[in-house]
Amino acid sequence: MSEEPELERTHRRVKRRYGWKLATLTLFALLIISVFTGGFRFTGAATESVIGSQEAAEQSIEFINTQLLQGQSEAVLKEVSEEGELYKITLEVQGQEFESYMTQDGQYLFPQGIDMTEPIPAPEAPTEAPETPTAEPETPEVSKSDKPVIDLTGTSSGDGGNCGS
Repeated sequence: MSEEPELERTHRRVKRRYGWKLATLTLFALLIISVFTGGFRFTGAATESVIGSQEAAEQSIEFINTQLLQGQSEAVLKEVSEEGELYKITLEVQGQEFESYMTQDGQYLFPQGIDMTEPIPAPEAPTEAPETPTAEPETPEVSKSDKPVIDLTGTSSGDGGNCGS
């Protein structure tokens, strides 16, 4: 039998002892990378589903006309621009301008947006109308007398009102 050199034996012991630690460390590093890249999705993959601003405007106008207005009126595109991660679509319906927003993938349409950086003005207090007197319902007058009048009706048969016996 030949004896293994001391270096090879030491190398095997190190592999056995630290191999699982190295594998665990590698898997942990891959987990951290996947968290920061969104599951290994890089920016190139996310931009594939972005539609152009003109296509977004056409989709939104078609959706508004067919699904929301249903032929009762017609929405006309005025302007489309990019605002952040959304498309701002200005349209006109029956002479009134509206602003709608659509996601860049064309999946969601928002009928309006609220700018949260600007304070919303407080609603105006309603002006008080002068009070109108309310009419109380009229009650019939009852005459008071010393002798009450009682009107009794009955039958002459004497059966106490039982007709069927």
